[in-house]
Amino acid sequence: MLREKKRKEGEVETALPLLPPLFTVLVDARAASHAEITATLRALDDQIYRNIEVCLLTQEGLRIDPAWDALCRALRGISYMTASEQSTGGRRNWRGDFACLIAPGSKIGASCFARLVSALRNTLDLDTACRIRVQDETVLDVIGRERLEDEPFLEALFRPRGSIDLVVRPTQTIASWMDPEGTTRQEALSTSPSRLMRMFRRLRRSDPVTSEKSDGDNEDAKQWILRSGLFDGDWYLQANADVKEASMDPLYHYLTFGWKEKRSPTRWFSPSFPTLFGIDTAGKKSPLSFISQLPAAERDDLLDRMNVVARRVVGTPPFKPGVSVLGHFSSVIGLGQSARNLIYAADASRLPVSAYNVPSGANTPTDTEFHTKCARAVDRRAAIHVFDAITFMRLTHHVRSGRTDILYPFWELSRLPAGAEAFADTYDEIWAPSTFVAEAFASGCNRPVHVVPQPVRIPATTWDERDGPLRFLALLDFDSFATRKNPEGAVAAYLRAFPDPAEDVRLCVKVRGTSDRGSRPLLLEAARRDHRIEVIDRTLSRSEMDSLVMSCDAIVSLHRSEGFGFAAAEAMAAAKPVISTDYSATTDFVTPETGYPVAYEIKPLAPESYVDWKGQVWAEPDIDDAARAMREIANDWETAKAKGARGRQLMIDRFSPEAVGRQMRMMLLERDLL
Repeated sequence: MLREKKRKEGEVETALPLLPPLFTVLVDARAASHAEITATLRALDDQIYRNIEVCLLTQEGLRIDPAWDALCRALRGISYMTASEQSTGGRRNWRGDFACLIAPGSKIGASCFARLVSALRNTLDLDTACRIRVQDETVLDVIGRERLEDEPFLEALFRPRGSIDLVVRPTQTIASWMDPEGTTRQEALSTSPSRLMRMFRRLRRSDPVTSEKSDGDNEDAKQWILRSGLFDGDWYLQANADVKEASMDPLYHYLTFGWKEKRSPTRWFSPSFPTLFGIDTAGKKSPLSFISQLPAAERDDLLDRMNVVARRVVGTPPFKPGVSVLGHFSSVIGLGQSARNLIYAADASRLPVSAYNVPSGANTPTDTEFHTKCARAVDRRAAIHVFDAITFMRLTHHVRSGRTDILYPFWELSRLPAGAEAFADTYDEIWAPSTFVAEAFASGCNRPVHVVPQPVRIPATTWDERDGPLRFLALLDFDSFATRKNPEGAVAAYLRAFPDPAEDVRLCVKVRGTSDRGSRPLLLEAARRDHRIEVIDRTLSRSEMDSLVMSCDAIVSLHRSEGFGFAAAEAMAAAKPVISTDYSATTDFVTPETGYPVAYEIKPLAPESYVDWKGQVWAEPDIDDAARAMREIANDWETAKAKGARGRQLMIDRFSPEAVGRQMRMMLLERDLL
């Protein structure tokens, strides 16, 4: 947020904030009824102006209704703060330019905060709380960002005051600015677009970008605009027959001529829309070029806010047919691969699809494949959110009204973590990557649950002839909980199946990650004692990993539980025999016909062995049965190879990008999203 800058004496610089203010709305729920709190949050959710985050001031022991979360996640999330936490530390995550105190039960008009924007635009350093009445009914106590870090500011907000400091009437917007003499002026203006445009032209900033190229020639700006969703070429041609008849590139026409002629770049982005965000290029540049050439952080934040506000101001969501996939596209972890594979599936069925990267927050290596493929806006009628069952509860703010939001969750236990059911009900439906995950969510959620198999890449060729000694491969990521992956089980089964060091059968254990919890030293010690055991302890590229799988003859996964089982599935797609614990998600594809299921016993989780471990159970694979399967593959390679071939065909029929893409297309068509 730009503010007035203090200059040397005699110099005044006017800086019009480029972005609409963000309001941190404090709802005093300490002495309110459940109905009053719910009614107030519903009213806030109905605001035209969407730059609002909510903090609920609570008393110790107040029951937090999950519906309150669902109401506010579509804004900017909700936090709770008790009286004992009302300190600077308790406010560290607030981002608002203003804090507003609202009493439960207050009437919050549908344009309350929108009318405050211009009234407060140049008043970002309120020294004391200001009592403002909007629409002759709503009374707000407001204080500026400059005081949010001061300890006494809550006292200023809560101090009883009867007088009204500023009145914003329904037909007026109060504009404040500093004239060339340094005197603060105010003017009451109609909120009509033409009058707002004149006001902002008077307050305009100088153009931050100078270029000898015309807007239509700036390739970098054009590429960003196309990715942003701010321009719809198909709609532009439909709305402007002369451009279509002239066979002109629609974006070039808009950037060079269209914006000067007051033509809209999309169905919802009207020529007057930028004024709501303080954008005025003084007739020198199109609004979209102006936005595209801002500093990246400022530009991206503005784009996010514009897309949110536009859906409320216009009334019709600017969503295009098709599906957006939200996930950790930049991470090498399995969740990142899941999101990338869903894009492959959509491409295979020629679905209109967009990718939206959500940083994982984990310190993992980066996958660069989608670095230039991710859009800045979630702009499709459907959105698939690819997250694990813990993380998604912190990311429901990506859910948007007017769009079909689909949760594609991963979870490795039969019972969901505490609170997940309520957060899952924020979504319209759930598509589960496996039957195991589907059953976990269906048991506690009120949303439809469908199994949409995790797509798996199918190698074009396979190596079905053994070259040299038989090689088993076990794959795992320590950061996915070594106890769950159970690499020691694979080593124990191997040593039991082939105890004689002279027997030339190899075991390769591929690991990465830092949270090994003691597994890494055990694996390295096993490799030291038996030269036939190899440990590869580093991150491999996608091509290196594919080569490693191809160079081995069979895969061993003695997991205690899996949400899908990428290692087993990708090996099976390459026609490799798979030995896998006969429990959880891998049972969807590892059967006696396609692989070697391993017997198990159900055991309770040991303390701290996994997240939300209390009262949970998982499988303890039978090491003798796994050793038997290893020995069977060594003694009867032809049968093992036949099982691998049947497994590959199963992956092609049910799990390939083409198969899953067809299912996605059918389901999206049924929901009228294409």
